[in-house]
Amino acid sequence: RYEITLTRTLNQNDTIRISHNHEDVNLTVAKLYDKNGELINKAEDVCYIKVKEKLSTGDLVYKTKDYFYNKELESSLEKEFKRFNLDIRVYASPDSKLFIDAEGLGFHYFYESEETLGEAINNPTTKDQVIKQFSRLNDTIFELNHVEFEECNAFIPAKLLNAARRDIVLGLYDLKLNSQEKRTKAVEAKEKISFAPEKPYLTASVTTKEQYDACVSCGIKEIYFKNVVRRNQNDYKEKEGQLLIGGYGGIYHYRETNRFVTDYSLNVVNATSCYELHKLGAK
Repeated sequence: RYEITLTRTLNQNDTIRISHNHEDVNLTVAKLYDKNGELINKAEDVCYIKVKEKLSTGDLVYKTKDYFYNKELESSLEKEFKRFNLDIRVYASPDSKLFIDAEGLGFHYFYESEETLGEAINNPTTKDQVIKQFSRLNDTIFELNHVEFEECNAFIPAKLLNAARRDIVLGLYDLKLNSQEKRTKAVEAKEKISFAPEKPYLTASVTTKEQYDACVSCGIKEIYFKNVVRRNQNDYKEKEGQLLIGGYGGIYHYRETNRFVTDYSLNVVNATSCYELHKLGAK
């Protein structure tokens, strides 16, 4: 188990990040212990955790997610997104098609069934049955508001009402989407940049003097040792010469004073991100 000296309260189920040898260990504190090995819910000054990863004395620990704060935020949010009223007028008569005039999102959609309705022998479809089928709108943005239905001794199969509901919902969606003017963002013209081809050469990033000397003996001229600025670095000291930088914080701090090269941490995957780094002065 590992001991953590705290500067603020750590609760069970909080999420922490441990910076170990410039690598991150991210975990949720499922179990928190006191110095006697007893499980506790929170700690103020010192606590203990058990992790399978190898850690070292002096590793920095950051609390990245406060469990109780997140629960508080969740409880303050509305339970459901805003829904829009759906009003329907149903026309159903024996030996006629089913007609439904639906209104929602500021539009009217008129539904007409392909099949003809039959006359009910015993139990004609009621307004309550129509409401029951049309209230099944949980996977849509609508809620059933007003229903007009005049019972004319017709039988409407539940399957047909469900099909009508789905068709009406999709029809209103299409009307709303097609009413919006299609807008295309104008592409901003970027300055054209090009780089003269260079003969490939080796660079190296090292962490010890022995590694540095080995690289020198192999003829590697571009070696990053003490002139490395890590991604998770929190303080920036004055440095000389060209730097190897792994995060935007370092770039913004040193871009006016040092030439710099960016490492793989910047995750440059396309021309846009390459251009943005070029504008900041990355080599």
